[in-house]
Amino acid sequence: MQLTSPKRVHDSQRRLKSILQGVRGTSESFLSIDDAEYLCSFHLQNKDRFNSNDISKIEKDALYLYANK
Repeated sequence: MQLTSPKRVHDSQRRLKSILQGVRGTSESFLSIDDAEYLCSFHLQNKDRFNSNDISKIEKDALYLYANK
């Protein structure tokens, strides 16, 4: 089965959909520098985005997924 992009996307998710297509790195899609900087802004150590309460909640509620090839 090949997974493709979702057909229905809320307006607030359009940028994420574009970024996820870029992450695939096909000849038709790529990740721009702006997209990479946007993704990096969600790093937990970004003090402008997350305070200590946010970090604690994210770490407590996080779901970790692992994949092996």
